[in-house]
Amino acid sequence: MNIILTINKNNILSSIKSITGFTGKNIEGKIDNISVTDDEETIISDLIKKATTNIVGSLFLYSAILSDADISLTLPANYNNNATASAISLLENTIVNYASSSWFYIARLDKDAETYLNKAGSTLAELQDVLCSRNKPL
Repeated sequence: MNIILTINKNNILSSIKSITGFTGKNIEGKIDNISVTDDEETIISDLIKKATTNIVGSLFLYSAILSDADISLTLPANYNNNATASAISLLENTIVNYASSSWFYIARLDKDAETYLNKAGSTLAELQDVLCSRNKPL
């Protein structure tokens, strides 16, 4: 069974802007250095691509194929299709966390970078668990 996890880049970019803006606002005098603006969208787009590629590599057991806006996976016939919405949400969260971590490394906020890298690892593990969701035999 093939499923497609669509990547909504606008949602991801919006989430990254929110995270970096909130983090920058909480560090006195650093909001302009940390928050992502429209000027940095090219850099963030590259970080999103890098994060997505890393995730696809982690999903190799599912014969993951990356296209411009989605990831195609081959899952067993008894895969629980009801889990697909959760998989898409977890995929986007993992991309946001990886890209935010990379951005914080660029901004030299190592503690925040590690925090989001750990979050990315956790959401990736959750994604892999959801992809193991199966229907019970009748």
